[in-house]
Amino acid sequence: MKDLIMQYEFAVEDLRAKDKEAKLELSFLEEERKNFITIGEYETNILEKIASIKNDRSHYSSMISDLKFAIEWMKTGRKPGLMRGAENLAAYQREIKIDPNRFLNMQSKERESKTDKEIKILEDKVLDLLWFMTKRERAIYMLANGYGFSVTEISNLTNIATGTVYSLLDRARKKIRKNIKVEDFFE
Repeated sequence: MKDLIMQYEFAVEDLRAKDKEAKLELSFLEEERKNFITIGEYETNILEKIASIKNDRSHYSSMISDLKFAIEWMKTGRKPGLMRGAENLAAYQREIKIDPNRFLNMQSKERESKTDKEIKILEDKVLDLLWFMTKRERAIYMLANGYGFSVTEISNLTNIATGTVYSLLDRARKKIRKNIKVEDFFE
């Protein structure tokens, strides 16, 4: 992948050099055109060359833009421009993998002994409940309710502002309230 990125970067530099040459030739032809007063065959050739060079420069610019887009995609591993802002851009770096099974290991006031089958059913129900959330909401919700972290601890751990953590938790709780069927958890 690194070799491909290098080849694309060399191609960008080559296209920039060609664009620079075309720009110089274009300025030369435009100066030469200004020197002629009458419209003759020579001037029409110059006008055609100028139009051709402008078209080439447009293609160079388009190819450079496409190559930069591809380079950024290869370097970051995601499609450029999908998210806005520096904080959203860094969201992929803050992603925390959480095992949903730890959610079931919360400290409760009264310990119940459940069979493996009951635990599996409950795990599936919790996973169905978390399915409605985005990755960030799920991660924050799991940290807060599954692992018992405070909002400030989550903020420090994930480098997300505390206000954002509060709003993500609020959205996650609203989604749970909207999609939960309480009777499924207490059969």
